[in-house]
Order: sequence, then structure tokens, then C-alpha cells
Amino acid sequence: MHSGGENENTIFSNDVKFNNMLDHMIENSDIEPMIVVIPTFNGGSCSAENIYKEMKESIVLFVEGNYSTYAENIIPSGLEA
Repeated sequence: MHSGGENENTIFSNDVKFNNMLDHMIENSDIEPMIVVIPTFNGGSCSAENIYKEMKESIVLFVEGNYSTYAENIIPSGLEA
């Protein structure tokens, strides 16, 4: 997540090039291939409770439902730690 005036595009900008770093780390077997999600919580009610709820009820369900992951199901109770 980001804050402080940044937005969802900052981390993948031409200045930061985080996508290149990830690609090289995967190519060098430093890390496993992964799905990177960059949520934005600018504005609104950004309490820890609201961010957790949004992650659990929206972001994780979207990623698990649309991409090949290790989740056995995408029922919210099945995603509990």
C-alpha cells in the first residue's frame, strides 16, 4: 500500500521501475513468481479496520477469483488465517 501523496501508479513508474526489479529477481531465482497488488486507500475512512475489511472482502476475493493462486476456495471464511 502507499500513502503520502503517492498513487497506484507510483511504484511502477519510470523512476522506480519496481516491475523490472521483480522481473530480474524472478529471473535470478531470488523470489518465486507472484501476483503483485497495489491497492490505494487515499481519502475516505482509512482506519486499520476498514483497510483490513476492504482487503479481505474485496481485494483478496478479486485476486483469488481471477488469477491462478493456491487458494482452495474464495469463500471469505475459507481465507481466514
